[in-house]
Amino acid sequence: MKKNLTQFKILHSNDIHADFFSNDKSAAGLLELDAAVKHFRDKNTLYFISGDILNGSIVDKEYKGISTFNLLNNVSPDLMCIGNHEFDYGSTWPLLLEKVADFPLICANTYIKGTKKRLFKPYRIFHINGLQIAIIGLLTATTTSKLKQQKVDNFIEVKKEYHLEVQKILNELKHLDLDLTICLTHLGYKDDIQLAKNLHPNNGVDIIIGGHSHTYLSEPTLVNGILITQAGVGADQLGYFELEIDTETNSIHNYKWSLISTKSYASSNTKLKGLLSNYKKEIEDKYKQVITILPENLEHLDRTKETSASKFISDLFVSNKEKYIAFVHGGFTRQTYINKTITLQTIQESWPFNDSLVSIEVKGDILEDFLKINTQNLHTQNFCCPSSNVKIDIMQSSINITLNHKKIDQSKNYFLLFSAYILDEMTKKNFLDGEKIISTQIISHDTNEFILQNISSSVNYCLNDRITYFNEKRI
Repeated sequence: MKKNLTQFKILHSNDIHADFFSNDKSAAGLLELDAAVKHFRDKNTLYFISGDILNGSIVDKEYKGISTFNLLNNVSPDLMCIGNHEFDYGSTWPLLLEKVADFPLICANTYIKGTKKRLFKPYRIFHINGLQIAIIGLLTATTTSKLKQQKVDNFIEVKKEYHLEVQKILNELKHLDLDLTICLTHLGYKDDIQLAKNLHPNNGVDIIIGGHSHTYLSEPTLVNGILITQAGVGADQLGYFELEIDTETNSIHNYKWSLISTKSYASSNTKLKGLLSNYKKEIEDKYKQVITILPENLEHLDRTKETSASKFISDLFVSNKEKYIAFVHGGFTRQTYINKTITLQTIQESWPFNDSLVSIEVKGDILEDFLKINTQNLHTQNFCCPSSNVKIDIMQSSINITLNHKKIDQSKNYFLLFSAYILDEMTKKNFLDGEKIISTQIISHDTNEFILQNISSSVNYCLNDRITYFNEKRI
């Protein structure tokens, strides 16, 4: 029997993080992304963004995301799922940003607390090339931890039973003859896989296009009959689906997917160029002030392991605080390369978060357990780089942990520093036993301000590895 096949294309980005300006290191920015989208786009193409367009540029921070949406209007996405960083400037701030956007925002699992009212429309229906396509948005429930840290009342509830929220929408749309159903998510790759596993094989979802975990894939992952993909991170990556849809069976007959580097595409968008130039000029005079000059440049190429930037910040947090041990999550630093000439702009772009810096007091056995778990988390998104007063030597059959060149006394009390958000994540994931925390103290209400006040060329820091492997291949 002859199949009724219809062509359709999807372009997708995620975690752009206000990555506006191309440079020698990242090689691509918003102009290059715009040019690549225009190159591959035609009348039968939809362009989606899977969340987190905010936070990563001083232009974004200065205008609290309004500049970012204003700029992306010129790239003309067809749809965006909200991400956790869209809440960085306030729990209800995304509703203002939605007014700035010329493209719709969706999210099915974010509610106004105490009601059944969603903060955004949960889905969008597109009609393109004779196809009827449903797109359902989902936001990571870890956003709840972020909202807890904000110094305002929070009336937002992010539900974590993702598959149940999808099922609600599928039930609502069951009267429609949908040719394709897509979940546009900001959950992270592992949660996307779990979502696909939790959905019934015949539920109708065909594709999950994700973000949040900054995962690079060579090809989509097939789970429970559902294709799962995302486009790495930043403006220099663009996911590209070429699809053949069987309109008789409402299924994907064939597909090709590729991850495109945008850096070779040159934009002719004069309006976008003008906007970028104007924003850049407005902030340069204010933020070019030199704060200090470090002995060397810093890098943060891989957030899942020790980097010179994470080592530097962990030591800065404990500078002149001999009794503390700091733990810095890889996501805390937002720039890949940090020039040794530190300006106000450097600090605002590299370490932009206004989270609290929190000290907790625990017994030595709890500290030792956490250090072992944290070492096991090396090369995962859960790893935290410890300050240099910690040294961990891994042998084939043993692990040797010292603090200030001494063994940890399991009966002694120790003081650990975290950002409030990461402390909440560590206890929630049971990497740290929250019930065993003896006391908690806020060292600073604003990590960004703490760094600004304490950074200097005289900061005593060490770039040696905290974790060393012996007698085995280093992982």
